[in-house]
Amino acid sequence: MIRDAINFISNATVDKQLRFLCYKGSEEANLLELLSLAGYTFTLSEFDDAIVQHLFICKDEDEADNIKQFQLWFKQL
Repeated sequence: MIRDAINFISNATVDKQLRFLCYKGSEEANLLELLSLAGYTFTLSEFDDAIVQHLFICKDEDEADNIKQFQLWFKQL
């Protein structure tokens, strides 16, 4: 669900434990499954749509850059 992807982006940008869960998921090759168990059920396409929505509501260029960096980090997992 796109709402889960939006919530994930909002939470993971500030929650170290959630980011550690992402690292664990990438190591075990089941990132989206682990995120689903944590309450964030979304597809990669929904993640991309959520990034676009976040970029539309950014207040300044620094905030948009942080979202773009988060997107790159997540895609590299």
